[in-house]
Amino acid sequence: RLQIIADKVYSDQSFFPADASDGTPIQSAMAVVDTGSGAVLAMVGGRDYTVRRGLNRATQMRRQPGSALKPLAVYGPALELGYTTASVLLDEKTSFGNYTPRNAGDRYYGLVTMRTAVRNSLNTTAVRLLEEIGVNASIQYLNKMGIPTEKSDRNLSLALGSMTYGVTPVELAAAYAVFGNGGTYYEPHFYTEVTDSGGNVILRKNTETHQALDSDTAWIMNRLLYYNVNTADGIANAAALDNTEVIGKTGTAANDLNLDSGRIFVGAVPDYVTAVWIGFDDESSMEDVQYTPPTEVWKKMAEQFPLEHDKFTPDDKVTEQEYCISSGGLAVKGLCESETGYYTSDNMPDKCEKCGK
Repeated sequence: RLQIIADKVYSDQSFFPADASDGTPIQSAMAVVDTGSGAVLAMVGGRDYTVRRGLNRATQMRRQPGSALKPLAVYGPALELGYTTASVLLDEKTSFGNYTPRNAGDRYYGLVTMRTAVRNSLNTTAVRLLEEIGVNASIQYLNKMGIPTEKSDRNLSLALGSMTYGVTPVELAAAYAVFGNGGTYYEPHFYTEVTDSGGNVILRKNTETHQALDSDTAWIMNRLLYYNVNTADGIANAAALDNTEVIGKTGTAANDLNLDSGRIFVGAVPDYVTAVWIGFDDESSMEDVQYTPPTEVWKKMAEQFPLEHDKFTPDDKVTEQEYCISSGGLAVKGLCESETGYYTSDNMPDKCEKCGK
């Protein structure tokens, strides 16, 4: 049924703009992965299928994931290494050697919490945090979550999804499943077994499965991505659904000229993770092209998905506490402007000492 839903959405041309001035069509691909098994339940490899065994962009075309890589490369590993949702991070324009990342609109916010950095997809904060946790640690966690890397990826621009070859929609969806199932990585797969006409198994798929993140880390990252969608100022708010929890992250790819060449959204409901990519095959700029954001393509499909669950399962080792958005300490009632944070008992911040003095 999921494949039928995906095919129907992709047959609706209103989601896609007219061809570029030179006749080049904008392309798109998507993949739906079962959160609890890694099974690929639906896939679209392009907007049309006119050549047998033609290019399948969902499995064969790697693209820069942009900011969609931040939870996998930076924030997830940082939480695993002891940072919290309320860790205070610095957001200001900074040069790291000859590399100077910039925020969208060249706007900077000073000291912010991790929750704010994720919600606003701040670039300088992500790069600074990657420098703190170390690129090697980031690479290790990316590989645990099924994201392939090269030696040339070992630099700070990895925080913003700059990669030598990039990732496929299937790989991204399978990696994000970790945040919805308690930290387990399931290798994405397209079949479990093959039988002959008599029902005898002639081929069985043995898939790789391992714990990529601690379950408490996965849940805390889940909540950060939840607020990314389900708050009015969240950068992925367009993907919010009525009566069903959604977590997700947007991403913008840049070509060699540093121009917007593609958009990605990875969104998950409790049962499925879906990654959607929109762009040109030759990575031409999309900056002058009117197109439907991948969040809307994702939402049109997700609204129709059959679901067994409408909420993600919390981790019982994690508790909710209000924290001060200024200091990152536990909020003092009546004195601090606060938001909800998520903590393990051994990694709880001290009470705020800044407000009320």
